[in-house]
Amino acid sequence: GVSSTLVPTQVVAFISASPPQLMGINNPQQTVGFVAPGMNFSLRNAANSGGLRSAGAAFLQCVSFNPDAAGDVAKALQASPADAAVARFEEGFATAFKVRTVGPSGANANLTLTQDAQADLGEGAPAAQDIPGAQYNSESGFYAPLLTYPAGAGVRQPGLADQGTRLMLRFANVQAGVSLFVPLTQVAGTGNLLVRLVTTDASGAGPYSPTASTTTGTLISTSGVPVAPVTISGGTGVAVYEVVRSNTSIVERVDIPIVIAFKANTSANLPALGTSTVTGSFAPVSQVGTASETAAIPRFADTPTTRNLAIIAACSTNLLFPFVTNQAGFDTGMAISNTSQDPFGTSPQAGACKINYYGTTTGGGAAPAAQTSTTIAAGSQLTFVLSTGGTNGITGTPGFQGYIIAQCAFQYAHGFAFITDGPIGQARVAEGYLALVMDDGIGSRTGFASEVLAH
Repeated sequence: GVSSTLVPTQVVAFISASPPQLMGINNPQQTVGFVAPGMNFSLRNAANSGGLRSAGAAFLQCVSFNPDAAGDVAKALQASPADAAVARFEEGFATAFKVRTVGPSGANANLTLTQDAQADLGEGAPAAQDIPGAQYNSESGFYAPLLTYPAGAGVRQPGLADQGTRLMLRFANVQAGVSLFVPLTQVAGTGNLLVRLVTTDASGAGPYSPTASTTTGTLISTSGVPVAPVTISGGTGVAVYEVVRSNTSIVERVDIPIVIAFKANTSANLPALGTSTVTGSFAPVSQVGTASETAAIPRFADTPTTRNLAIIAACSTNLLFPFVTNQAGFDTGMAISNTSQDPFGTSPQAGACKINYYGTTTGGGAAPAAQTSTTIAAGSQLTFVLSTGGTNGITGTPGFQGYIIAQCAFQYAHGFAFITDGPIGQARVAEGYLALVMDDGIGSRTGFASEVLAH
């Protein structure tokens, strides 16, 4: 295992001769290696300017994000969807990310290239790795193409790895109604490292098979790199990248943007509420820890790093009515308007309001139990009075005096209360006020700069 201190774990070899008297060995114990983490995974904000907060990127259910890309790639051709986060893979040491085999010549002769990427780049077939003792720094070992087993199903060439190092993103708890996209290659990084999105099984194994962007066109991310959708089933999916170029003399890293897209449809509870996660690891992952003729080469123990990716929260407004009464001859009427319908292009929202009572009833009795209204459509109002109730299923709470907090499942709720000691025209005392919005501001809907009058 990796050391928990600054002193790395050593790999030690013991050398002996048999029979021992034929060869004396002065230093039979030799340190032949050190154990170090091969990869560091982190999740960064959409601007790639720092780490993403631990809760993940925040989205509101009622506000669409990249709606053109959500569920309909054809409509998103040539669009520029916004990134939700950036996944960063960084080598733990300079030779951690390796290609399948080295390349022989051409424009990229100073780099190591997988043989499959050689074909993509027109570089031809890879050279043999057949010099004993040479350090090729690839996933393959001593590889001489002339040394082959008899042809047959599943037969491998001696020393040849199945693939280069692979880096895997595993998505979990992806909310219903959410689409994910990732680029075909990294959009940023250091050194000469190049990775390519490939199609694999759930463990990250399988032959080199570059993933196409779409069958109908090209989705362009904010970085200008084509992207492809991530297949999500049961809230889970994977995106796997194979190292096709590396520089084994320096520590390198790659940055992979993650694009989230959804269309707000609160009436259908879409996208679903909750928090999705992404896990970064090497691939393919395997439970086979011994030599095997069939398990993937290379293969990795599953030691993942998981981060929260995106939280989708309900849209809401919390309103405080600081004083209401239906005692001593007074009554209070209240109105809550859903103002999400406007001339400014706001997406209409709809939802219920939960009315919470805090105070007492006549004679010192307990406050009434909370009530939840029926859905309040955009552009409509919930109206009620304490004594008799009102619209949207709110019943009367006679004798109550105290304050009310209304929790409304839409962003643009605004309230008004009116206290009076009698009917219109007969009242001796009357007072009205606006309910206080208890939440952080969400900015201006109009986009204009105007005089603001408030208290």
